Amino acid sequence: MNNKLILLIEDEVVLANNYRQILEYSGFDVFVVHAAEDGLNFCKNVKPDLVLCDIMLGDMDGYGFLAQFKAMGHHDVPFLFLTAMSDNINLRKGMLLGADDYLTKPISAKDLVDSINSRIQRNSQLSKNLSDKLQYYVNAIALKDDSLRKVAFNESHKIRGPLTTIMAIVTLIDSSPLDEESTLLFQKLMPLCNQLDAVIHESVQYIEAANL
Repeated sequence: MNNKLILLIEDEVVLANNYRQILEYSGFDVFVVHAAEDGLNFCKNVKPDLVLCDIMLGDMDGYGFLAQFKAMGHHDVPFLFLTAMSDNINLRKGMLLGADDYLTKPISAKDLVDSINSRIQRNSQLSKNLSDKLQYYVNAIALKDDSLRKVAFNESHKIRGPLTTIMAIVTLIDSSPLDEESTLLFQKLMPLCNQLDAVIHESVQYIEAANL
């Protein structure tokens, strides 16, 4: 089983190393950057399973990173902010941008790991629920499509049966003595019957192939 990948964005090197050691010890793969721009460059090629981002960064704040991160299409990646108690945080702004939670520094190793595990598990469950629902609709559509093919198949045979009888009657009458006008009519009727029979035959072949 592959380890979950955490992108950690923290400009304080000592703190970043501490968090990395805690998370790696807990079984996560951790990629550390100290600037938001480096984090964005990393996410151009790699999709992390969770982002842990400090709000107060040197090149841009965490809100700016979050907005650009989501703009890259990573809407389903859990995003946790790291914030010091003295930071002037804007909870509403963060949540509107797509943040999942705020973790206040200093944070214990247990609380850090528990918060990350909780978010990853929740995200995995949401993904599974979405996948199950999508599969349900796919199966429902396939079942409906199969039912429609069966109806079309049955109806084609209902049409072909009477047509075969009509063609037999036309052939029988055509072999009998007829006046000139009747002969002309039957000569026109038989090709039309053959043409309709060919159309039904092609339709049946298509439906039978679709049912394979």
